[in-house]
Amino acid sequence: MQPLGKTVIRIFMSLCKESREFMPPSKNCGLLKRALPVLFGFTFTVVAFVAELSAMSLYETAERGDAEAQFNLGMMYSTGLGIEKDDAAAFRWIYKAAEQGHAEAEFIVGLMFDEGRGTTKDEGEAVKWYRKAADHSEPRAQHQLGRAYALGHGVAEDLQEAIRWYTLAAEQGVVRAQLSLGVLYDSGSGVNKDPKEALRWYLKAADRGDAEAQFFAGLIYKEDFKNAKEAVRLFRSAAAQGNADAQISLGIMWVYGTGTPKNYVEAYKWLTLGLAGEPESAEARELARNHLAALERKLMTRDQVAEAQRASAEFVPKRPQATRERPQPRSDDGADQINQLKATGTAFAVTNDGCLVTNFHVAAAGSRIKVSTPNGVRLAKIVKTDQAHDLALLKIDSKVVGLPVIDSGSVRLGQTVFAIGFPNVEVQGLKPKLTKGEISSLAGIQDDERYFQISVPLQPGNSGGPLLNTHGNVVGVTSAGLNAAKALNITGSLPQNVNYAVKSSFLMPFLKSMPELPAKLVTARQGAERPFEDVVAEAQSAVLLLLVY
Repeated sequence: MQPLGKTVIRIFMSLCKESREFMPPSKNCGLLKRALPVLFGFTFTVVAFVAELSAMSLYETAERGDAEAQFNLGMMYSTGLGIEKDDAAAFRWIYKAAEQGHAEAEFIVGLMFDEGRGTTKDEGEAVKWYRKAADHSEPRAQHQLGRAYALGHGVAEDLQEAIRWYTLAAEQGVVRAQLSLGVLYDSGSGVNKDPKEALRWYLKAADRGDAEAQFFAGLIYKEDFKNAKEAVRLFRSAAAQGNADAQISLGIMWVYGTGTPKNYVEAYKWLTLGLAGEPESAEARELARNHLAALERKLMTRDQVAEAQRASAEFVPKRPQATRERPQPRSDDGADQINQLKATGTAFAVTNDGCLVTNFHVAAAGSRIKVSTPNGVRLAKIVKTDQAHDLALLKIDSKVVGLPVIDSGSVRLGQTVFAIGFPNVEVQGLKPKLTKGEISSLAGIQDDERYFQISVPLQPGNSGGPLLNTHGNVVGVTSAGLNAAKALNITGSLPQNVNYAVKSSFLMPFLKSMPELPAKLVTARQGAERPFEDVVAEAQSAVLLLLVY
């Protein structure tokens, strides 16, 4: 899996060097003369990404009535990357896609009406389009609809209806909906006050790294359940992200040794940081000032105060890190929630009707997955996961070329294998990359029988791709490399081409556990050896780029 930063924008720019091709569209001029339909971020926090899709220009495809092309063209206009920014044109094309029932377009049309972007601001129209998208199970639209009912924006205030839509969104993993439900149950607004239910929703958002939810969950542990130790843990996590209220609460707990040993230096540091931030209430600011004054006058030496001041000056807020179990949260408020691309990975087709395999840790890196196929970008549905073996089965609505999967029991030590994937796309580009090597061991780290150790070079972004034999049959799923820093720390030397792949003998039962899927699997390729270049060309068409949001 490959995390993405601002450098991905350079990919787009490098692919658009012939910028004169990018001119306002007309019926006599296709928008793109190269195969470059694009997925983009939207409005204030723009994150761009490019995926090559088809030889036909995006504009011509949109003109023919293709909803996905209309949506992508609208998003291009909204960002102004590769084409002159034009909010009115963006609205016009996205609206066309929305009229065809494109759920994401419906949601974005709602946002554009909400903000008056490219059209007249109209909260009533925004609610109408949020509802259409919400009825198509678009979780961000469900959250926005809940928010509209909670605030009375474009619709009569109705907390019961807000709770209904928030719950639907929260159950699909929308962090801000989880937080909003926690607040409603915590305050007893529109529902009976229930600290236990409030805590349940706060913790869901807190586990996704939301600092505000961590702070509120800490308060419930401290005040309702008298669990100071757990409160400190949550305050500390929120404080480390820069939440001023959590910093003040944590500082006060350090002062009194509540849930943690007394430490006046730590207390002074966090109280100083909280006071310099933006705590929600005047009461919190007053508490911080009073405790700081008491620490300086009665409890701390000058050297301790100086030490605490240095520590607060050196503080840098941390961003929550994504893990397999806890993907990074994304913003769920307004336009900032659209298309925030978090990572890329690799997948490969195992049937000709759109069943794909990738790693669990790739699928878990975000809340939505799109796949770049020769037929266009398609939204992927997670059908099944197996965390223990780092496997995920996806489904897209598109015809693809499937790869045959065979049992890896016959694989021998030293056997030649190869991988195809999309590593380091912001540096290496968007074309699939081939790497070749051997089976170095029939077991993984500490003789883990689930994995092969391979000498095939792998980089971030290769995760989830196929490991193939020279016939073009899948014998594994590329998964991980040995952590170089940890290996250096333990052994004193850097590992060279030490990578791992999940054995296909664990993939096969995973696939066969799905009804009707075994009958669709591609027949294994056998017989005489074919030219390696032919095998690669055949396999390449089945390997696809994943865009994780």
